[in-house]
Amino acid sequence: MDIKRLEGTALNETILNSQPLEVSKESENLAIAIKTTVSQALLGALSDELSKQGFIEATVEDVKPNAYKLMLSNGVEIEVNAATTLDIKKNDILKLLISSINPLVLKIADAKSPSSPISALNKAMDYEAAIPSQSLSKNDVENSGLFYEKKLLDFLLKAKDLSTLTQDSKYKLLQDIVNTAKDIKSLEAFKNLREDVKVAIENIANANITKADLETLFKSQSPPEDVKDILSLLLTQEPQDIPKDVLNYIPKAQSILANIEKNFIFNAKSLPNFVLELSSVLKNMPKDIKDIFFKSLQNILNIKNQSAKELLKSNPELLFDILNAKDPKELVANIQDNTLKAIVGNVLKDINTVKQDILNQISQNPVKVLEFSKHIKEALNNLQSNVSFDTKLNHLKENANTLYNINLAQQFILQNNAFFVNFEEGSKKGFGAFKKEENTYRAFIKLNWEDGFLGSILEMPKNDTKRIFVKFYTDIEPLSKLLESSKDELDNVLKEEGLNLNALEVFILKAQEFDLEVARNITQSSNLNIFT
Repeated sequence: MDIKRLEGTALNETILNSQPLEVSKESENLAIAIKTTVSQALLGALSDELSKQGFIEATVEDVKPNAYKLMLSNGVEIEVNAATTLDIKKNDILKLLISSINPLVLKIADAKSPSSPISALNKAMDYEAAIPSQSLSKNDVENSGLFYEKKLLDFLLKAKDLSTLTQDSKYKLLQDIVNTAKDIKSLEAFKNLREDVKVAIENIANANITKADLETLFKSQSPPEDVKDILSLLLTQEPQDIPKDVLNYIPKAQSILANIEKNFIFNAKSLPNFVLELSSVLKNMPKDIKDIFFKSLQNILNIKNQSAKELLKSNPELLFDILNAKDPKELVANIQDNTLKAIVGNVLKDINTVKQDILNQISQNPVKVLEFSKHIKEALNNLQSNVSFDTKLNHLKENANTLYNINLAQQFILQNNAFFVNFEEGSKKGFGAFKKEENTYRAFIKLNWEDGFLGSILEMPKNDTKRIFVKFYTDIEPLSKLLESSKDELDNVLKEEGLNLNALEVFILKAQEFDLEVARNITQSSNLNIFT
């Protein structure tokens, strides 16, 4: 598979995006006609629901070609005809706003569906799924990955050089995905993956991002579904989560094993101490490593106390406690299971004798101890390999998730003639969105603090790009008063940038209500037009 399978997701959308008339006409095709009569009772119920929560909630009961059945939260069921580009599925939960009364138009403000671009918008406002940008500067937004395919088109048309691509976040993400897939493919643990996931990673690993590959991109485009299948497979793969502290013990255990190898011939008396030290480290390891330790040690030991021997065979974890116990009474006291506590207390009345018996046998069998150490070393190497594998697989999964979010955001551009990104302002995470309408440019910004948020909507007429209208939204009352009194200061700052403040308004609003306000303003392709 060449890189076109990865890059193809939004390429056609970008070409379409260069035709703004087609994009702006798209919303005209999204009207749906309700099959049931819109009564005053229904209008009243919708208004009541809206006043209670700020939105109307509806569940998608059934989906047919160009037709939907919606169940409103008040129990009212409506059937509609539709031709929408939104990917609405059965059981999706929609948040609706009334956009107009005559005709009745409901606007989708949120869709609880992982494949919905509107859902991606709402996650971005809550910083759950970032569309990354270092800041809201022109350069950082251009390199956010949202306009990668436009840059690719410019490069193929010789309008831009390769450096414009290599600086882009999506290019870097694709490069990282390919390189990580190659690393995973080379690891032994790769063989244990599900076959479909293995094929997906092999396909990615076989891709390259070179100038020649980019130039052949237009020659044969694979369907976007190929990329979606790869991403969905990676996103459902659950790597093993090994605690970080386990990783810190591996080098220490390997060092002890190296000392055993050095000393097993000429300094056999030191072996018991090394085994004691090793047991102290391995007791923090996963169960399979501890099982190998016990089973390997069994080949050396012949514990004279038969009751103790049988007890350890059925409860291998006790061996670690015996070898590391300084106070036998404390060992027994720490056992949670009362039945086991009674057995241990009865069988291991003289734990120190059992411990000494084990250590004596270790010093008397240096060759067997060396063999034992090789088994542990092999198990640790496998664990380390698996940790490296899982780390890389997690990294690949995170990258796949980011790429998926970027692709959803690119679909949002196509559907709404608007785009959004996440950025960081100092230690604060932010959200920014931009929309081009027929006569107006609009920008939406949101910053969250521990004690509240600050949002703003900026408007600029297309025919007078020196004038700017500013609306601030916050749920922090002292901040709202400060903003109201800062009009002159803001006016002076804007004048330094060659802009004139036409109006300043400040609103006290909950964060959720501001999110709905942004969705209301930015999503033009989510109208549900209901005609009587």
